[in-house]
Amino acid sequence: MALFGILGITGLAIAWVLGRRFRLPFAWATLAVYAGMLSSAPLGSLKSDPDITFLAFRYLGILLILAVVAVLIQDPGVLRWHRGTNSFLPIALVGIPLFLAGYSALIGLWRGNDTLLLVGDVLRLALTGLAVAFGLALADRTRTARLAIVMALTMLISEVIVAAIYLLPSAFGLPATVRTGGGLGAVLALGLVGLLNRDRMQPGSSSSESDDAGTTAEPSMWPTQMQGAVIVALVLMVSARSLTRGTWLAVAVALVAVVVTYGYVWNRVDAVRRLAGLLAAVVVLAAVAVSVSGGFASSVEYVALRLSQSDEAATSSSAQYREAEITYTNAHLDSIPLGHELGAGAGATYYYPYVEQVDRHQVHFLAFNFRFRSGILGAAFYVGWSLLVFGACFVALSRSRDRALVLWAAITVLFTAVQGITAQRLIGEAVPAFALGIVAYGALVARRSRVG
Repeated sequence: MALFGILGITGLAIAWVLGRRFRLPFAWATLAVYAGMLSSAPLGSLKSDPDITFLAFRYLGILLILAVVAVLIQDPGVLRWHRGTNSFLPIALVGIPLFLAGYSALIGLWRGNDTLLLVGDVLRLALTGLAVAFGLALADRTRTARLAIVMALTMLISEVIVAAIYLLPSAFGLPATVRTGGGLGAVLALGLVGLLNRDRMQPGSSSSESDDAGTTAEPSMWPTQMQGAVIVALVLMVSARSLTRGTWLAVAVALVAVVVTYGYVWNRVDAVRRLAGLLAAVVVLAAVAVSVSGGFASSVEYVALRLSQSDEAATSSSAQYREAEITYTNAHLDSIPLGHELGAGAGATYYYPYVEQVDRHQVHFLAFNFRFRSGILGAAFYVGWSLLVFGACFVALSRSRDRALVLWAAITVLFTAVQGITAQRLIGEAVPAFALGIVAYGALVARRSRVG
């Protein structure tokens, strides 16, 4: 219970400071902070025992639920289903995770899986669907923007703590890499909004248009260009030392999406060169900052081995362990009735000889995670849901008037979805799912405006 108290008090303190800064009611600020902390559980990473980290995630989940209840009690009419939310896109984005939660739970109960693990798997899926609904149904879009900023700032604090813990060996000249948390995408997106000079991302439109399009006011709430440059540099530093190649790919996808959207989709071709120069300067800044730390040469050699995927790399990277998960989950499905067709169910575990673990639960590759727990149906639904996610981001970025907020949300979703290919992200992450709700709202409003 001591960890629960530490996490609770820490979250309340951060919520009090950020809530006052961004003029959010305390209950709302608390919700945003606990959602942000849930992505990395920074205090849980202080110990090497994985049970401590998992316990921290569970405690933060409880704290987040309490914060949501407090918000709904304080503002019972805060959620409002807008015109168009009964269409296919929002129903699918919200409904598919909730359907898979119920389906995998039934399979897990039928197979007699561990109850605690089963509940955890179901809650991850349910959290995703409900967080998408929350982001989609919030009536006050200005408050939505403030929530997004507070969530991202909380994640920035969490990710810095986690990165510092993992980089401590560098101080002694030892090679060190960073195990990134799930908040990196939201932090990078926050920095990019500031770096792109958020004051110029507000389109000129009448007040009636702005209300209909959900355009958020107060662009000054977003970071300045200098602050954005520092944030992006920090993310690039952490990403360069990351353990996962999915994070490197996610950074590349995010930067390409921003350049294309800002320079061409938003008709700012004149700004592409300036934007490229700013990003180049940030990359140089990050490289210099990383290079002055001890153990950098060894870390660069480690990264080169990861990229080459040589035999030597196989002995020093986690790639082989993640790929082996596919082999042994398939072996488990072979050993149970209708395993490949129905899946092993929520809470299922499997034998994993690499670490002599007879009850391994984690499956990093998200598509195979769904296939393992929900069979062919789950894998198919996940692939379809992912296509809808990318499609919603494309529509929102290309047509929405609410540029600062939609840019933050879309980059957060794209980064997390790409990172999740190899690192089990997006599903069970409150903030990216909330951002997906914002993206879905932006896509609906853009489509409605075009039809009108």
